[in-house]
This record gives sequence, structure tokens and C-alpha cells, in this order.
Amino acid sequence: SDDRRPAGNTLPIVVVGGGISGLTLAFQLRKSGRAVRLFEAGAKPGGVIETHRENGWLFEFGPNTVLSNERVDELVHAAGLESERLTASPAGKVRYVLRSGRLVPLPAGPAAFLGSPLFSLGAKLRILAEPFIPPKKDGDESIADFVRRRLGQEMLDYAVGPFVSGVYAGDPERLSVRHAVRKIH
Repeated sequence: SDDRRPAGNTLPIVVVGGGISGLTLAFQLRKSGRAVRLFEAGAKPGGVIETHRENGWLFEFGPNTVLSNERVDELVHAAGLESERLTASPAGKVRYVLRSGRLVPLPAGPAAFLGSPLFSLGAKLRILAEPFIPPKKDGDESIADFVRRRLGQEMLDYAVGPFVSGVYAGDPERLSVRHAVRKIH
């Protein structure tokens, strides 16, 4: 054959985008011995993830939580970042959501949910209908569409939306429910 590509793993790979996905891909490719060129449009890599220190305070931008699992743990270990990993303080267990100009604690259980001013009576009653809503039969839908269809707009605005933004640093209108939260799908 007239294949003019170099033999072996010498063909360089271009990764476009230096967010967490692009950086992880480039890291794994380099670890496997591949030549990699990473291109990022922003001033520095990291995408929406950024750490800023000021006057003794630590500010984390982007996702404020990482759902730890075996693959995440392996990546952190392989990158030599165990000493940089921070575990959430128990004091941060209570989460707040801004509603009507004030911070309201996110309910931590069924009893707290029923008494919470975060959701209207209609939104609380809507939860009872969720088991009777059939799955979508054709195609994929965004997390936002999935939540609106099954739980209503208030659950999207004051529970799922803030969670998705905190964990994925993403827009629930643009994230696929099938790919981002496979177990729920």
C-alpha cells in the first residue's frame, strides 16, 4: 500500500480545547507515549475551572464538586495531585439557593422538603406525579427538558439547575441527560 504515515505511534494528535476534558485527553495520550499538541483559545488552560487565592481566601470557579469515582481517583493519582485534593468540610453540608433575593437552605430530606419555603405547594405536589410519567421514547433530551417534563420548572430552577452547575459547570439546557446522568436516564 502507499500509506505514507510514519510507522508506530509517531503521528502527532491535536487536541482542541484545554478544559478538563481536553487536558485529560492530552494527559492520557502523552502517558501512552503519543505526541500531542494542545490548543486553547483562552489565556490559560482549565476552561471554566480556575483557582484564585486572595488575602488568605481560596476561590474555586467552575464546578465546586467532583463526583469521585475510581476513574477520577486514578486520574488524580496519575497526575500526582493527591496532595492538592480538598475534601469538603462538614460545615459545607448545608447548601443554599438564592430565591426571591434571599438565600434559602436546600432541604436535606423528605421532612425538610415538605416544610421548605424553597418550593411552592404546587411544586411539592408535582413530585407525587413523577412515578407516573413515562420515559421519553425517541431521541435524547437535555437535563433541563427531562426535569421540566418529570418534575417541573421549580425543581429545575432551584434544585437540579444549581446542582448541575456546581458539579458539571454546565448548562442543563445544553447537557444530554443520557450522557451526563446515565443512571437517571
